[in-house]
Amino acid sequence: MCSGVGWESQKANQLDVDQAKVMEMELRGLASDLKNNQSEANAWFKQAAELEQSISYSYGPPSVVKPSFELYGEWLLKNNRPEEALSQFEYSLQRAPKRILSLKGKLAAAKALNNEVMQKETESLLQEALKKADGTTATSQVL
Repeated sequence: MCSGVGWESQKANQLDVDQAKVMEMELRGLASDLKNNQSEANAWFKQAAELEQSISYSYGPPSVVKPSFELYGEWLLKNNRPEEALSQFEYSLQRAPKRILSLKGKLAAAKALNNEVMQKETESLLQEALKKADGTTATSQVL
């Protein structure tokens, strides 16, 4: 919903409902992870990523704060599943090219997979993105 207008003047549409569902699924996944219920967490993150993938953003950027692909990728990395994590970060980067947190995730996956070529390419993209973000390259943030 348009935050500049106010909720009274704009009714929720299907996009609003779907975006809220994605955020709910992400939160349920995080809660399941806190309870060490890995299979349930995996199911929630996967559902969130699948629903977010089906959403069309024809009128500007999504309102989902943390892309589900990125969150799922981080969770997969934490659970020693770097190949699956890599595919989530790559999809996240298709939707939001040069997103720093997705690049960091892809770099971590490349390191876990011992893929030196991808690691160097991703480090270069990350350095470039960080340099554009604040005008200086923060090497400590990359490594």
